[in-house]
Amino acid sequence: MAFLLSAAGEGARCAARALALRQMVGIGAIRAIQAALLFLSFSVLVAVPSFAAAQNLLLNGDLSAGSGGTPEHWRITSGARPGSYRWSHVQGAPTLEIATVKAYSRDIYCRQAVTLAQPGWYYLRAEVKTEDSSTRSATIWGSTKAAIRIWGPRWMAVAIQSNRNWAPMEAFFKVGNANETVQIGCGLRAMSAGRAFFRNLRLSRISGAPPPGSRQLKISQISYRWVSDREMSALGGVELALSPPEESLLSDVLNFHVVVEVFVVLVTLTYLDWRYSNDASGRDTLRKFFQDREVRKSAVVAVFICLTLLGTWLVARVEYLPGFGFYVVERHAVSGDEPHYLVMINSLLFNHDLQLQTLYDDVERGGPEGGVIASERRLQGDIILERHTMVVNRITGHRAMGTMKNRNPEAEFAPSPNVYEIPVHPAGFPMLMALAVAPMQPRAREVEPDVGFILMLVAWLGIVATYLVGRQVGMGRGWSMLAASMLFAASPWLAYSRAYFAESSIGLALILGLWALVSDLPILAALAAAAAAIMKPGFALVGAGFLVEEVREKRWKDAIKIGLVLGLPALEFLASNFWLHRRFLVLSLEPSFQWRQLVDTLVDPAEGLLLYAPWTIFGFLACARAFPSRSEDSRLARTMALPLFLFLIVLGSIGFGAGWCYGPRYWVAFLPWLALGTVEAMRRAGRYQRALCAVLVLFGVAIAIPGALRYPQLFHKPALDAWRGLH
Repeated sequence: MAFLLSAAGEGARCAARALALRQMVGIGAIRAIQAALLFLSFSVLVAVPSFAAAQNLLLNGDLSAGSGGTPEHWRITSGARPGSYRWSHVQGAPTLEIATVKAYSRDIYCRQAVTLAQPGWYYLRAEVKTEDSSTRSATIWGSTKAAIRIWGPRWMAVAIQSNRNWAPMEAFFKVGNANETVQIGCGLRAMSAGRAFFRNLRLSRISGAPPPGSRQLKISQISYRWVSDREMSALGGVELALSPPEESLLSDVLNFHVVVEVFVVLVTLTYLDWRYSNDASGRDTLRKFFQDREVRKSAVVAVFICLTLLGTWLVARVEYLPGFGFYVVERHAVSGDEPHYLVMINSLLFNHDLQLQTLYDDVERGGPEGGVIASERRLQGDIILERHTMVVNRITGHRAMGTMKNRNPEAEFAPSPNVYEIPVHPAGFPMLMALAVAPMQPRAREVEPDVGFILMLVAWLGIVATYLVGRQVGMGRGWSMLAASMLFAASPWLAYSRAYFAESSIGLALILGLWALVSDLPILAALAAAAAAIMKPGFALVGAGFLVEEVREKRWKDAIKIGLVLGLPALEFLASNFWLHRRFLVLSLEPSFQWRQLVDTLVDPAEGLLLYAPWTIFGFLACARAFPSRSEDSRLARTMALPLFLFLIVLGSIGFGAGWCYGPRYWVAFLPWLALGTVEAMRRAGRYQRALCAVLVLFGVAIAIPGALRYPQLFHKPALDAWRGLH
């Protein structure tokens, strides 16, 4: 019994110890699990720092050693421009600076070759910061980006980052083969002047995969697109002409003064159109105007014409670059003869003469007289504006092609006070622009945008005049609006609203002359034709055509008036020649008719009229049919016929094309006439002819609108390039 009691007590004690042991084991397991979880969390938190603490596979990663301006074991991209990299100390730390000194498409890297012994994941880290040259440059080109690039034998990966203050740049990449040699490069991505700074670069191998959410570079995937030379040129031009970031087109449109001016224009246009529909004579004109229901229709027309003003204004301020988007730019001269016309305008405004040697000298020093693009590119050392001048001896009156710096070797053209440079371009257009801009009292840098504004208004007034001529000859509102719409949206007239050529001004003079002639105002018609001839002597054919037409119609008094008035530009032409050349008559062309040149002016891919405004063929046909007619209904087309066909023959005889410009420049001045001629033909045409004309008009729209938005990029390019990229 005692034994049993003793055994029972021992069993109870063993059971109690077993129970206590199980409890201890349970508590220990829980604590072990908690400790494991805590350790795992700590491992995740310190994972990246532990990578950084591993061996740095880059030699001289802290950039502390080096000589001759280059850190040891690092080498710069071959052919890098002077000033594109620098090794220095910033805030006491060795720092590598990579920079672009101007718009530059080539990437610059400072790199080092490293052999990676084992396949797997690697961790790359650097401290970086970036600087943009200006807010203006960053707006157009994008911010400067620091870049770390890894080159393998057949692959590449890149990481980019932009920050104004020092910040870590970290990335992971995976190597598939052992003993693979890679290039680790630090550089920048920028297409304008910018800088990127690097310090404390580290490369180490890690065990396992990178942490979730980290930057893992994908092999062979590059997040930057190559930029072609044409794209670089177009972007460079946009950057130079870019409007200030704080400027808003919407705020310009909603400006109080602009709103008031547009309202006045709206009322004026409404009244002018209403007068063509009603008898506006007598003392009750204003009462009739406010009570007549026809005013509503005239108001619709006025709104339409004001919308064309808005479109013309926008085209002069917006440029589209395929692949990059729309940019708001200042009005500016592009290329070709445009900068040279600006030089002439500046000479007339500030020097009051056309002796251009000092103006061109100033442009070569970066002066604004040739426009912002010529000025800025000269300051960047890219180009020198080629002078469009000739050398004249004041005493002998002899002239020689060449400039003061590349002169004729004859003794009479040696440098002296009596030898000077004059323009090879006619002076009429610059004189007109100088007179228009002078009341604004611009400074030299304000001349270019002010002239651009005047030319935009001139182009819009050409649209208004086209509509009014249609109304004057008896067209209804719809047909007249169609003519104005074709001119505005389906022809190169829209693109030339932003051009610094004389063609839109000549076109306005021609359409005003046509309006005056069909309104039986021969003196005004002759003055308008004379203005066109002063701007370009070749358009004297228009005045001659007017004179011949009045003789054919046996309007003898009107013919005499036109003949007398047309003597004025002839006198101006002779006087300007004597002033500039000391000779009354200077001829530089030897006409020689060429069928090929005649065909090219109509169908050449780059400057053929029928490629840019194919609907004009109906205008030519209407004029050809009307020329032998004596009907009063065909007077409009008959009046246009002789000047048009004489001009066509002249273009086939001059031996050269439209030159460095957009589209059929020499035909732009006649586009208002051709729009009216085409509408005149469509008024009498059948269903199929109208359908064909509609198709051609739509084609013209498809060329005109993108061509106007891309005008600076399309000089001497085929018409269809308006729909192609910049590559």
